[in-house]
Amino acid sequence: MKLSLFLVSSSVIAYQLLLLHNLSITQWYHFASMIISVALLGFGASGTFITLFRKKLMKQISFYYYLFIVTSGLFMIVSFRLTQTNFFAFDSYLIFSSWPDMMKLLWTYLLFFIPFFFAACAIGLIFSSQADRIGNLYFINLTGSAVGGLIILILLNYLRPQNALGAICFLPVIAAWFAYKQIVRFRLFSRLLLFLALALTILNLFVPSQLYLSEYKSISKILNMPESKIVREESSPHGLLQVVQSPYIRYAPGLSLNFTGKSGIEKVIFNNGNWIGPELNPLEKTEFYSYSTLSLPFVMGDPQTVLSLEAGTGEAVQLSLQNDVDFITAVESNGAVVDLLSRQKDKDHPPILAVPHVRAVKQDPYAYLLSTREQYDLIHLPLYDAFGGASGIGAVQEKPLLSIESFQRMWDNLSEHGMITISAWVDTPLKLPLRIVATFTELLEKQGIDKPEKHLAAVRNWSLATYVLSKNPIGTEKQNKVKEFSNDLGFDILLLPEIEDKKREKYHLLADKSIIELTDLIVGISPHHKYASRQDLYDNYQFKIRPVTEGTPFPFQFLKLSRLNELREQFTLFEIPYLEVGYFLVLTTFILVVLLAAVFIILPLFFARKMQSAKTYTFIYFLSLGLGFLMVEIMLIQRFIAYLGSPLYSSAIIISAILFFSGLGSNTSERITADKNRIHAKKMLMAPRNVIFVMIVLLIILYALLLNPLLLATVSLPLIIKFMLSIIIIAPLAFLMGFPFPLGISSLHQTGNSDNISWAWGINGSFSVISSVLAIIIAVEFGFTSVKLIAAGCYLLALFSSLIIKE
Repeated sequence: MKLSLFLVSSSVIAYQLLLLHNLSITQWYHFASMIISVALLGFGASGTFITLFRKKLMKQISFYYYLFIVTSGLFMIVSFRLTQTNFFAFDSYLIFSSWPDMMKLLWTYLLFFIPFFFAACAIGLIFSSQADRIGNLYFINLTGSAVGGLIILILLNYLRPQNALGAICFLPVIAAWFAYKQIVRFRLFSRLLLFLALALTILNLFVPSQLYLSEYKSISKILNMPESKIVREESSPHGLLQVVQSPYIRYAPGLSLNFTGKSGIEKVIFNNGNWIGPELNPLEKTEFYSYSTLSLPFVMGDPQTVLSLEAGTGEAVQLSLQNDVDFITAVESNGAVVDLLSRQKDKDHPPILAVPHVRAVKQDPYAYLLSTREQYDLIHLPLYDAFGGASGIGAVQEKPLLSIESFQRMWDNLSEHGMITISAWVDTPLKLPLRIVATFTELLEKQGIDKPEKHLAAVRNWSLATYVLSKNPIGTEKQNKVKEFSNDLGFDILLLPEIEDKKREKYHLLADKSIIELTDLIVGISPHHKYASRQDLYDNYQFKIRPVTEGTPFPFQFLKLSRLNELREQFTLFEIPYLEVGYFLVLTTFILVVLLAAVFIILPLFFARKMQSAKTYTFIYFLSLGLGFLMVEIMLIQRFIAYLGSPLYSSAIIISAILFFSGLGSNTSERITADKNRIHAKKMLMAPRNVIFVMIVLLIILYALLLNPLLLATVSLPLIIKFMLSIIIIAPLAFLMGFPFPLGISSLHQTGNSDNISWAWGINGSFSVISSVLAIIIAVEFGFTSVKLIAAGCYLLALFSSLIIKE
């Protein structure tokens, strides 16, 4: 059964990661928390199921083990195909205003729950029946999971996401074949079931399901235009890259109303259905850029070295080339985009990232800032937010590049006359533009500059504002250039030293003048009629606009939960979620998983008969492990994103390393025997199990204090060395975290509470479900430091329960 256990474990993690990938394409990335939670719910519910039907399952354990495996494989395909049909497919933007879409979300959740539930039943059945070998079995389970994480990365390099599903489903089919050899009864039925699973898997490999894209995704909108078509499509672990051609593209951000030409943009690039940018030709001048607010930094100075962070499709590169910049470094984390824009197409359209003046870097922009020592005349950040205001879909998107610490590093990398520029759509209600100004102002104050307004310039049209921070004070000559630029193109000046108020609304009158008044308050030019100071504005404004930090890297999260009642006076109940759809979806998922965990796991377990002496111990102990383990994992993944340069690399390396070394710890745990009788606390403190708990807590605290300096000191090393170093760093903590779960199971077995093993499995799973979403909410509201401290507290709680509660 060991080989089949390994294969089932591999299939579960591979299927989970594929669902994350596919939901990023059809919906948005924030459904990661939903998939993680639904997988863990399946594991938790399996513990309840085995607890309630343990006697019957044990009588025909070989058959039921086989049945669970093959059923899991079948539903991996069936569930996914059903969720891509019109009947079940939902839209993120509709679930808060449409009960049918809310119900579709629930049905989607339950459909994905089924394959995880059956796979977990197979795994839990082995754990429950062979508790005396739990350490070795848990090692096989975790090692298989680690391999599954690597399998999906390989598959997505060669197969489209839909085809990869069929390849993954071969794993449970093969596992079922090995389990079939152990069956004594029902062999004909089992053979037919295996044949059905194999046939369905092969069919799905060659006739995959079509992905149902949300109609609110950027690519869906453009494909609705006549004559629009996808002309190129590539799949990779970074996502599904698509190039769309259309004669109706009207892309010209920050455009002056004086412009009478055409944008010249015919092709645009999307990743997972999300807009990246236009496909540009470096041999042809993109005329509208000269009529855009985006040209502001080139009007103010003559930069010769430019750093483009989050380069995307090379808009900053094109703009720089048109302004005769000597050298441009374009940093983009999506390697597939860099490859696409570095390949030769034809002699009339050379790749924009492969022209002589451009150096393309495949790396996370923040990681690049941590490692580079080069000086630049201009650091260019892309246009953020959505046209017409924040849709809020990226509310829980981690982006340390926009943290105050990141801008400090940009400042250090500026030449003597360097500038930083960033643009944003003027949203309603006003949020992101205020956060940008606040970040620039606090950055300048940290440099000892007492008059930040002398270093800031910003111009706007009716919908977009472009900001420039200058390392040196903006002199009279540059001020005059900005004024001339604005007057010629009909832009209004939002920020400029010594600008008069009457010249700030010449061309685009505002019904709501708060952007001018609040910008002045933040910079310190003049007070506001409602807020006494910038700090007063931070505290009492209806949204969060304070600069974000590395510990809370959510620059598009503005919602104050404490101000919901105030927002209800301004917006209807159905409008509020659209301010930050992404965050409300996480909150909705949290409520959903708590209710489902209670229905499927906790309540049935408390009504089960066989949970007498070990109930309290089991509940506290395995509850703590379920919460603590996932929080440590999420914390480490987040911290290593910038270090390794990609969320993809961070997730793959960290998850695989944690699972593998936890598996080694689990295997080693068999050498530690559980005490059968209650003993004095002084003696128990020296027991190996409790020493391990103390070491886990100390390591979590040590990581919280020393991990960041260690990563900063080694961030400039080659990527392969950083991979190896990451594994070495994670190994000690992951190894120790592999001990508590099998030791708890072994303790139940040795103290005559074997009937509670499945119950423990269920409790651990249910609180892992809750932890997977709770960690994100805690990080958004209080920062990742709080997640670390709570994780340490969870392991202390587990230690406390083992010390004072009778086993």
